[in-house]
Amino acid sequence: LALKKEDRINLAVSDAISSLDNKYSLSDDSKSNLFFALRDIFEKLYDIENNSDRSLAIRIANSLSTWIYLQFLYFGRSGERK
Repeated sequence: LALKKEDRINLAVSDAISSLDNKYSLSDDSKSNLFFALRDIFEKLYDIENNSDRSLAIRIANSLSTWIYLQFLYFGRSGERK
């Protein structure tokens, strides 16, 4: 059974937030902000995957995941630089 576009995007976003929450215990406000930001990103990645190049979409997703992880390490939960 193939998932629809919206289901795939929401699943990817939920997984990303869950992974970050397990590492950083995010507040509800942070989760909400991340949800909408990541949803926009994953929509674009979905379009890239469907319209051009799946491997490119995977590389972009991996780069973004690494960047987000580094931002959390660098700025911490408080938003201030460590």
